[in-house]
Amino acid sequence: MIKVNFGNSRTYWRGLLFLVPWGVLYLMHLRKQDRLIKMNTINKIGKEVYFLLLEHGVSLQLARYITAQAAHETGNFTSKIFKENNNLFGMKKPAVRKTYAIGENKGHAVFKDITDCIKDFQIYLSNFKYLSNYSSIDNYVQELKRKRYFEADLQEYKNGVKHFYNLYFNG
Repeated sequence: MIKVNFGNSRTYWRGLLFLVPWGVLYLMHLRKQDRLIKMNTINKIGKEVYFLLLEHGVSLQLARYITAQAAHETGNFTSKIFKENNNLFGMKKPAVRKTYAIGENKGHAVFKDITDCIKDFQIYLSNFKYLSNYSSIDNYVQELKRKRYFEADLQEYKNGVKHFYNLYFNG
């Protein structure tokens, strides 16, 4: 039988008391790194959406609001509707107006890619005569609600959009 001598028990416990905090700090560091890796991956899609909006003539501030809105609508670009349909806004396939939608899946419009989804959203904004400049994200979301873009509670939707706006543009 092998007997391990840890010295006296005080030395053993002092060693543990020294090592445990360092171990906890190391695990916290690993978790933070993992979260940052995931966030960068997710933010890559958000950045793509933002730059595509700018490329298609959307003003700087409105592009930020719409990117935050898309992140909110898609659960930060993780929803099935986004992944399967390239649908950033949960839009239905329109029956009357011109559209870039190429089909329908799960009751929502399907787009070839997110560029076509952005073009379609611009048509939607134009058809419903949305302004191009809003003094605040609150005004933008209130206008969406006024024009019945979403059915959710105004404050809940506003808080969601603001959360992603702060995550992407104020963080």
